[in-house]
Amino acid sequence: MRRLDGRVAIVTGGSSGIGQACVERFAQEGAHVVVADIREPQRQASGEGSDFTYFHLDVADEAAWRELMSFVNSRWGRLDVLINAAGVSIDGDTVEACTPEAWRRTLDVNLDGTFWVASTRSEQ
Repeated sequence: MRRLDGRVAIVTGGSSGIGQACVERFAQEGAHVVVADIREPQRQASGEGSDFTYFHLDVADEAAWRELMSFVNSRWGRLDVLINAAGVSIDGDTVEACTPEAWRRTLDVNLDGTFWVASTRSEQ
């Protein structure tokens, strides 16, 4: 028996970096993993019995979070694990080179996205 057999997990930012590593490990451990990202994964998690689903998600979009939670609840009836790995950096990597629009998007993704999932999750 694997440690996460039958558990349901959402990994935001699961198409690359730390999020992708989480997806791969959770799938190897038996979880049903939802890869929630604005980009489709370039490679899929592998391993015996790996179970993952891609869901297009902009974490800064409150309505999209509600759609994701509705999808998860209709398919599995619950959510056991949430990994908030989605994030962006400031364009140009300095405040001086950043436009107000890029600054707002950075905050929308890195801060608001985490808030939306917490507040949406608490309604379930």
